[in-house]
Amino acid sequence: MILLNRSVVRYFLAVSTWALLMNGYSVNSSQERLEAPHTVESTGDDEYDVLVADGRKLEGLGKFGQALQKFHRALQVKRYEMPSYYVLLDIGRTQYKLGKYAEAVKSLEEYLRAIETELKVEKGEMMPPGGLIIPGHTEQSLKELSENKAEAEALLVASKSRLASKKK
Repeated sequence: MILLNRSVVRYFLAVSTWALLMNGYSVNSSQERLEAPHTVESTGDDEYDVLVADGRKLEGLGKFGQALQKFHRALQVKRYEMPSYYVLLDIGRTQYKLGKYAEAVKSLEEYLRAIETELKVEKGEMMPPGGLIIPGHTEQSLKELSENKAEAEALLVASKSRLASKKK
C-alpha cells in the first residue's frame, strides 16, 4: 500500500483540477462536481450517438446513475469503423462523480490503453487489433484525441488520489 502525506494528495488534486479546468470543465467548489460537455459529434452510428448524447444530458443534470447506464449501453453497441471505447472516458468521469474511484481508475486506464494502441496504429507502429478498421485521423480529430487523453489522465490522477485518501 502506498502512503501519501496530505500535501502530496493536495498537490495531485490541485494539478488534476487545473487540468480539468484547462479542458473546458468547471468545478463547483461547494459540491466538487465537474460539468461535462453536452455535445456529441456524429459518428455515423445512430444508436451509439443517441445513447452517448442521452448519457451526457443526464450527466449534466446530475443524474449520474442513469447517465452511467446509458454509457454502459453505448459501450455494448457493435461498431465497425469507430471504436466503442471512446465512451470509456464518459464512464470514468461519471464513476468519478459517483465516488466510485476504483471503478473510475479501471475505466480510465482501459481508455488510455486503447488510445495508446490507436495512436500506435495511426503511426504505423502496429497492426489494428482484431482487424478493427480505424479511420485515419485529421489534425482536428488528433487534437480532440489529445485533449481527451489529457482529461482522462487528469481524472485518473484525481481518482487515484481520492482512493489513497479514502484508505487512510
